[in-house]
Amino acid sequence: MDFDRNAWEFTHMTVPGVIDIAQNMLACEGLHSYEDLAVRLEKYRYESMFTMGQAKNFHYDFGLRKIKEIVKAASRAVHNGQSDEAALLHALMISVGAGVADKDYDCFVKLMTQNGFDVSSYVAPKNEKAVHPKYDAEKFQVKTAALASIFEQRHAVQVIGHGHGFVEAMIKANDYPAVKVDCMTAESEGFPFSDKYGHKMKGDVPAIGGIADWIFGYFKDQENKKDWVEGKFPLAFKEVISGETSKKEGLKIIHFAVDCIDPEFIESMNTLLDDNKRLNLVNGELLRLPSDVRVLFEV
Repeated sequence: MDFDRNAWEFTHMTVPGVIDIAQNMLACEGLHSYEDLAVRLEKYRYESMFTMGQAKNFHYDFGLRKIKEIVKAASRAVHNGQSDEAALLHALMISVGAGVADKDYDCFVKLMTQNGFDVSSYVAPKNEKAVHPKYDAEKFQVKTAALASIFEQRHAVQVIGHGHGFVEAMIKANDYPAVKVDCMTAESEGFPFSDKYGHKMKGDVPAIGGIADWIFGYFKDQENKKDWVEGKFPLAFKEVISGETSKKEGLKIIHFAVDCIDPEFIESMNTLLDDNKRLNLVNGELLRLPSDVRVLFEV
């Protein structure tokens, strides 16, 4: 068969811009004002990268996954009867606003206003059962309600920089059965964080293994792959999928508390945190995250 080589010289592929992607996503989710909303959403995202994103707030997410999360939240709001405008505002407040640090909130509101999102018109949901002795009462009620909304659309959530029982109080107010994995106890049990990332072993406790061994498990006889010791995370995982906690109604929470995200262990959670929702252990075991379980990282 003969081919016309000239016909192929100008064939190429281009990566669509964020506005095009957002417009298609919004349109597919049933938002009729998708063209205007996508342009404003991308302008807000772009400006945020050069304001809040420059303040060493590395936990702020400005990528396409965040756009997808916002669009999905807006879709739910539209299907619940909100207008396109109100739905996208709701989605931004839940998906972005709930995670903005107090010191950055005024900047967030300014950027939203500049791009036509009237934050003052947003009525934030509140959980009036939420109480915390060291946090502003109204803000805490709003954040607790926001956590519940986020759990409706995500199977993993990160809460940064609070402590003082902040996460436990939110879990209790939402009546979530929870199992906690507290990495702060690992070092005292002989499993320190890697000193490659600035962690130093304290005290005289002999090291048995690394933090990843404590979290996921390890073979005592590493050479022959024998004598498996179950890690704290799989133990918690199994409790919420098949233990007594699994029998309770509603969402179940694996509360993972750690002082920082260490590459030594977080890489092993990639398949759990992405759409695969499964944890692969080195002993060959595979644990799947059920639809009624969420993983909450407290950092």
